[in-house]
Amino acid sequence: MVARAGVRYNYLNTKIDLISGGNAGESEVNYSNLLWSAGLKFNANEMISIFTNAGNSFIAPGLKSMGGTIALSDTISNGQLPNPDLNPESGIGVDFGANLKPIEDFNFSLRAFYMLVDNAIVENSVSSSPSQTQSINAGGTSSMGFEVELSQKVNKTISWYANYTYMKTNIINDLDDDQDGGTVPFSPNHIANTGFTISTDFGLKFVPSASFVGKYYDSSSKTNRGEFNPGVIVNAFISQTVAKKDNFNLDIFAKAYNLTNNTYEMPWQFQNTGLAVSGGVKIIFK
Repeated sequence: MVARAGVRYNYLNTKIDLISGGNAGESEVNYSNLLWSAGLKFNANEMISIFTNAGNSFIAPGLKSMGGTIALSDTISNGQLPNPDLNPESGIGVDFGANLKPIEDFNFSLRAFYMLVDNAIVENSVSSSPSQTQSINAGGTSSMGFEVELSQKVNKTISWYANYTYMKTNIINDLDDDQDGGTVPFSPNHIANTGFTISTDFGLKFVPSASFVGKYYDSSSKTNRGEFNPGVIVNAFISQTVAKKDNFNLDIFAKAYNLTNNTYEMPWQFQNTGLAVSGGVKIIFK
């Protein structure tokens, strides 16, 4: 059995000279918080270990979130609207899971988690034309889900991995029916990644990979939000060692991003650029 625990005291002093080009009102704000964390891990045998963790969190509003980049009254410019009345967010989270190694060089892990946050600071899309955002306190939020990860070193040449995360978020705001029961912005329910690596004795390395991001929204509002579905992105990396000396290696490499040319829509009127290829030479000194 392995146990750990920790305590930390945080103090933050924030000073703002101007908001929207004028007096900041409260020009100085102080935040303080006591953070703690604890965990247990039980190694049943060489094949199974079980763990659990708990801790709290504290996040103060950032200067950009409070001060913005444009005036609150600006209706024509792109940027971040100020919100000087933001409160800090605090939360608590727990997780538990297990690491399994049923056979040599094969790893399997499973983790479940649950988090509660008060005064959650979320980034909302206020307007798409012009592109404007604003940070707000969305009341309380809860997040729960699980993660699964598998990896294996098949032999000295081939290895692979795969992981999947499911997360369900919920906003709790009794003062605003349009937010109550909504989801945290930019928090997809499903994320998955997979790939493998081929490394040869003669210096060739090939790493294809694929990632999937599920549906998410750009606002905590249930009636005025944009929906986005990135889908699958396939990438590849290849390199070849052309010179191997005692004090350095010389590699040539190429990277391909988004091989399927998935030009999905992104928030704030952006679009994924699609297929991109780059390459170069890398010198690694020993």
